[in-house]
Amino acid sequence: MAIIINQKNYGRFSRLRWYDLIDDEDGNNRLGMRNLTFIARLRNTVDYKYWKILPKYEYRPDLIADLHYGAPELSWAITAYNEFFRPIQDYYADRRIKIPDANQLLSLLL
Repeated sequence: MAIIINQKNYGRFSRLRWYDLIDDEDGNNRLGMRNLTFIARLRNTVDYKYWKILPKYEYRPDLIADLHYGAPELSWAITAYNEFFRPIQDYYADRRIKIPDANQLLSLLL
């Protein structure tokens, strides 16, 4: 059985805020998400707008988050909202993605 051995405080925009350091049965430490419901709540309660990825933002979720939120560290929220499994490769030019509403996202994080 995995045991949470450490809960750290990260910045309020950091995706690591939702992770804990977990001690596995075999004695290895790893990061694990303690609150999977947050991602579901993000998708179910926050509105979005569609945005087409321009060539200069291709493979740069950090620049997209900076453009829409003024905070590149929120790129994880766009990735989670769009259910991307390859957080760099999935951001190719001309793809339409969902951008979560900034005010609703920030109210959820604060």
